[in-house]
Amino acid sequence: MTGFGAAAAEKTGTAARVEIRSVNHRSLKLGVRGWPSLGPLEKDLRDRVGVTLKRGAVDVTVLVVRPAEATAAPLQESLARSAVATLQHLATQLGLASDLAARDLLNIPGLFEQTWQPPVTEAEWPLVAQALGQALDQVLVMRQAEGQATAARLREWLDAIESYAAAAKLQAPRVVERALA
Repeated sequence: MTGFGAAAAEKTGTAARVEIRSVNHRSLKLGVRGWPSLGPLEKDLRDRVGVTLKRGAVDVTVLVVRPAEATAAPLQESLARSAVATLQHLATQLGLASDLAARDLLNIPGLFEQTWQPPVTEAEWPLVAQALGQALDQVLVMRQAEGQATAARLREWLDAIESYAAAAKLQAPRVVERALA
């Protein structure tokens, strides 16, 4: 059954966001992505999802954002200087205006490098677990609503089939009479 859930939790500048997407599948097929990685805590996440959701192709995405001073992306200053010098040189050689602005540096790939982050820690896990629990609750609510809608539709079809079967049962003797006549 399909479902979606998203939740976030925050404490002392650290925030965790969890998104869960689920579609029909005959067994539980669980994919987990996270930034930073969940490391050894991924097993805890997989266990918790597995207890709650028995079936479905389920994708869980976890994002942990640490306080700004710990996660600022480092500037590749030598790359920036080289790019600016190259662009100014080309502008001079081609007779173009060299009106570079600081915002132009944002278009240089790799200028702000996302560096390796240590995996989610035991201290951060409660935030992830809180967001995970809320997201799982949302998935279950969506699955329940879908199940109720499917059951209602099946009841409608069953009523129609029973009506057709009753009409056929009434017609059966006449069909036999006509066939023998």
